[in-house]
Amino acid sequence: LNAAPSPTHAFQEGPSCQCPDEQLTSFASKPFMNILNRSTSERSESPTDSSETFVPFEVLPEDQDTESMSASDVGTCCQQPQAGRIWILTILSLVFVSNQACRSLMFYLVDFGGNADAYRAMNIALDFDSAQYGIVATVAFTVPFTFTSFLAGVAADSFNRIKLNTLAGIAWSISILLLVWANSYWEVVASRLVLGFAQAFTNPASLSLLAQLFPQSRATISSIFNLGIYIGAALGSLAAAMNRDQGWRACCLYYGVASAVICLLCRLASDPRPQPVENNTRLLESLDANAEQGCCRWVSSQISRAGRHLVTQVTEVVTSKQVCWLYLAATLRFCAGFGILVWLPPAMASRFPNDVGSFGLANSLIKAFAGSSSSLVGGVIADHLRSTGRGNGAYFCACASLLAAPLWWFTLQPGSSFRVSMAFLLLEYLAAESWMGPCLATLQGAVPQERCGAAQGVFSSLTALGNLLPMVLGFVPDKQLVFALQVSVSSCYLLSAMCFVMVASFTPPPSVTTSESQRRLTEDLVLMQMSDSVISAEDECVQSSTSETRGVRSRH
Repeated sequence: LNAAPSPTHAFQEGPSCQCPDEQLTSFASKPFMNILNRSTSERSESPTDSSETFVPFEVLPEDQDTESMSASDVGTCCQQPQAGRIWILTILSLVFVSNQACRSLMFYLVDFGGNADAYRAMNIALDFDSAQYGIVATVAFTVPFTFTSFLAGVAADSFNRIKLNTLAGIAWSISILLLVWANSYWEVVASRLVLGFAQAFTNPASLSLLAQLFPQSRATISSIFNLGIYIGAALGSLAAAMNRDQGWRACCLYYGVASAVICLLCRLASDPRPQPVENNTRLLESLDANAEQGCCRWVSSQISRAGRHLVTQVTEVVTSKQVCWLYLAATLRFCAGFGILVWLPPAMASRFPNDVGSFGLANSLIKAFAGSSSSLVGGVIADHLRSTGRGNGAYFCACASLLAAPLWWFTLQPGSSFRVSMAFLLLEYLAAESWMGPCLATLQGAVPQERCGAAQGVFSSLTALGNLLPMVLGFVPDKQLVFALQVSVSSCYLLSAMCFVMVASFTPPPSVTTSESQRRLTEDLVLMQMSDSVISAEDECVQSSTSETRGVRSRH
């Protein structure tokens, strides 16, 4: 220990905290850290050089196993206490709930029935039909969201992720507030474009940050974060009841203000990743060097450089076969999910015309409770299987997709009663919606830490491809719609299960097994006992030598 002081400085607090990978093996166990802390605290009582001040290790939380953690992950865990990480998770989850609530708000502010009025129906007040509504609800949001997701992923790897979330949240809150004073259809389109642009930054910035704070619980944390999809959709549906009394403009005002307040809570958190100073220095030098060439030329060069940087990072992400198969599996899952979201209500209205109201209530409860529970439980189970070495997230996603296929088939089975169909729909949600957390954890584990934001940006952009199935189903005749929806969604589930199996086949085995970890721990403890014995023997020799010297001096 005295001959190797470098590990004692590897875990010092501060933004420069780094942990070389070759030093992690000897310091990968909590008992060893405790022994080392105790030993170093005893040694620190003796006078030492002030330049060699030792900062003790901060013991990692119980749920953190450093066997498979990268150097930056361990450094982040050492700097961030458990309460601070949970606080960041809470704030980011609330922001994501606001994200989903504002995204779905418009769906509950239109009414194409014969009794609609301008006070409660946006389409009557602004004079647009159902075809124009379909464009503004899908294309106007999906196009900017898709293309911005690539830029958002690179930005999440380069800039402060908390500030990105704050600015994006303020932007989409303003887009909702502008609807209060909207007087034309094109103003709604512009608001929807800004909404899609701003909300593309949430997932890359939030999920890459959470993956760094919780490296060994990524599936569980991703599932907790994705509860915002279901909670936000449930809160968005409350606008339907609020719209009856307050009107659609008041709903936009309330939701926009509430969203802005929630997003400002991000200022109470901080990004633990140190921001490089070199980028700012280069920017200032570039500004000074290009001042004479004109602002337009400099801006053009910076955009070109950012584009090349974006292409480079995205290319590095998609070169992995494991990541490509995972993206294909996620695309198929998005197709199935959007197909259900868009066409299940018309299918149920066609199959059970007398139970439309009951279906609306049952569908809302299933999404809010069954979807949330499935997402959370899926992440917990995937993390447990991974920690015990009995499986990984890709196999879990494959099993969930394989189980969801027959459940969805029986949901729309001809001859079934309404209650039987709702029962199968409930089971289908419990099985199918557990895939997101394990899938994101697998993606984050397949790419380097500095590319997690870019990988998440590409993942978010796949939602545009997920709209292909609802678009194709729109050309199916009404009499064949139910059967086409039944076959297409079940096929997407089965094909995605096959793709997830391919993802698992390309997943490298863990470098250190549990037995190997225990063996190394035992060796470390034995070495510590031997070191303590040697130190004790040296102390006895020094004491005996000191007593002999005193005896010689007394005789002299």
